[in-house]
Amino acid sequence: DDDEEEYADATLKCERVCRDGSARWGSTEYSAAAQDQDGPLLLVFFAYLKGQRVKVLVDSGASDIFVSEACAKRCKLTVRCGPAMRVPLADGSVKTTGSVAYSKFTARTTTGTYSESSMAMRVLPLGIAVDMVLGGKWLRSLSPITLDYEGHGSVSFSDRRKGGGTERVTIS
Repeated sequence: DDDEEEYADATLKCERVCRDGSARWGSTEYSAAAQDQDGPLLLVFFAYLKGQRVKVLVDSGASDIFVSEACAKRCKLTVRCGPAMRVPLADGSVKTTGSVAYSKFTARTTTGTYSESSMAMRVLPLGIAVDMVLGGKWLRSLSPITLDYEGHGSVSFSDRRKGGGTERVTIS
């Protein structure tokens, strides 16, 4: 444990890595799990599934929206059988899932809150220090989007409001 934490500290050049995978720089905690001297390398933020706080990775290389098995259990998500899907992971392994979880998804934004009433997520043992991965399916549904790696990182898009019109939303 100490060797892993020391390695992470040296790699991330931060004061310490918290148990939840966030990085602590000086006295401020940021949600970015990996950062170098120029800013975040990953876009990670905290959101809520059924009122439970979850750590979310935005990954344009992922095909779908995924939730870890552990998170689905912890948040008591409704899980149903769906079509089987083979998912190649970044470490080269391939997982198969046929389970789909449904939940309200809420994230704080710079101007309030963004939510989806019933987000469908593939249930998968993620094997990384996040609870959810928002991939291409989510990003495409909000297109056009801006992934900003300045500062602490953010995702911006236009949210379509009931009754027409849009509002620019930024999650960071």
